[in-house]
Amino acid sequence: MKKNIVYTWCVVLLMGLCVAFIIGTMERWYEVLVYDKKWMLGFFFGFMLVCVCLVYGYNKYFSGNRTYFLGRERGFLRKQEVRRKGFGSAGFGNVLRNDVLRNRVFWGVLLGVALGIRIVWVVMVPPPPPISDFGLYYDWAEKFAHGEMLGVEENNYIALFPHVIGLPAVLMVLFKVFGASLQLVTLFNAVVSTLTIGIVYAIGKRLMGRRWGRIAAVMMVFYPPNILFCSLVGTEILHQAMFCCCIWVLAYAAQMSDTSARQSARQSARQPAHQSSQSSQSSQSARQSSQSSNRGAAASGKVFWKQCVLMAVFGVLMEVSNGIRPMSALLILAVLFCLIFFMRKNMKNLRKAAVMCGIMLAAYVMTGMMIQGVIEKTVERPIARGDMGYTLAVGMKGGWNAEDMEMTLQYGREESAKEAHKKMQEVAWQRIQEDPAGVLGLMVKKTRDMWCDDTAAGMWLQWSYADEKSGLEVPENLIGRTGWVTMIMFYDYLLLLILMIFGLGNMIREKEFNPSIFFVIVILGAVAAFCLVESQGRYRFFVAPLMMLLAAQAFRGKGKMGETC
Repeated sequence: MKKNIVYTWCVVLLMGLCVAFIIGTMERWYEVLVYDKKWMLGFFFGFMLVCVCLVYGYNKYFSGNRTYFLGRERGFLRKQEVRRKGFGSAGFGNVLRNDVLRNRVFWGVLLGVALGIRIVWVVMVPPPPPISDFGLYYDWAEKFAHGEMLGVEENNYIALFPHVIGLPAVLMVLFKVFGASLQLVTLFNAVVSTLTIGIVYAIGKRLMGRRWGRIAAVMMVFYPPNILFCSLVGTEILHQAMFCCCIWVLAYAAQMSDTSARQSARQSARQPAHQSSQSSQSSQSARQSSQSSNRGAAASGKVFWKQCVLMAVFGVLMEVSNGIRPMSALLILAVLFCLIFFMRKNMKNLRKAAVMCGIMLAAYVMTGMMIQGVIEKTVERPIARGDMGYTLAVGMKGGWNAEDMEMTLQYGREESAKEAHKKMQEVAWQRIQEDPAGVLGLMVKKTRDMWCDDTAAGMWLQWSYADEKSGLEVPENLIGRTGWVTMIMFYDYLLLLILMIFGLGNMIREKEFNPSIFFVIVILGAVAAFCLVESQGRYRFFVAPLMMLLAAQAFRGKGKMGETC
């Protein structure tokens, strides 16, 4: 693939959105925190200066062929020099590099710290009783574990929104083995959240190199919402893990051809550099060349079929992820976008990619049909293939409201779930026709509310504690609007957006094609989708790892794309 004008404009568009999100975040926090505006302006530029120094210092002193603080030794200093220099300026970096931050030790420490932070959080901060959808997930999982049947209204609800049965089905297995308890759910979330960090590293290593995978993984370890959501019985943690699994399989399949090409180049380099002029040796060389070509073609064919298998797995995982939260269509659209705009001039690769996409879609559809059959057998009625009608209608009104929910449930009682969503689509279209200008303003407001605040996890925890059934006091000093955990979330999100701007700038500056453009397209697709459908701050949690992988691009330094330092 090669860079083109579409590549550049996609990156520039996301950079502009990041700037807008930073401004919106500062405005929202200026409204909440009663600070002087001049102080906030000085804080912003001071924070920017710290980020610039961080990126510049890393790229100056801890990258290139000098010291890889998060990577492998590159020959700047030998081990003997490390022992001689001890804990000097360069010696200290090499001690870290050679003795402590080896791959296994690094991951043992990092994942141990990640799991420890999450377990300490869920133990020290008792999980509140689940409310809203979280309560449904927990109650249904208990009923499934005890073999109880759901009521008519519950079955009607599942027929309208089939994805709500995904998390209860997973929790049912846990409850059957260990018994039902909120502490079990929080510990499960902590483990899944920790495993997601490893998946993020695998994606970064596969597409960009080991160093950037490690940087993104470190960001994930200390990402506050990733810790706070462990205390809630929500789909966010599990869906994020499934979404990252889909991207890892796709990245593995996409990079297999590059690995095969490098292996073929190494085999060709082992051939003799010069050959004799005798006819016997010439014919022998020709036979060797022919055999080598045949082996290369066979190897290429094997790689192609392995890629086809991986794309089938990708399709299956996408549909399973859809059963938890229906956002997998973004990945399909992003793949098709890359094929159309970045591979259309390479017809040979385009034909292979088209075959693999066909296999992916076939696996996706067949898995969806199987899951649909299982759910229909459970609820004993036809189900809808998604909830686009309801989410569009709610999106055109600004967010969840009891009126639209009751209207959808009433349509579901009178007709099939599919017809109910068709009628809600008509309601959405009617709202657009009545006030087009108002809908555009509503889209801007929804985008600001969703992407200019990263405290959704703290807000849901606060609402859960404040519920009269909980009998618990809201820990205002932690998750209150001015609690210290909430403030950390604000600073962390601001830092993430600033680093994303640096990373996207590096993507424009470099000459070679960067596969991270796929993450850019997925994030842009998410921003556009939530302009139309129902939006809440927690719904965008699944793209947080992609934002961190783009932020890791800020620490490119002198390294090249794809090096496994």
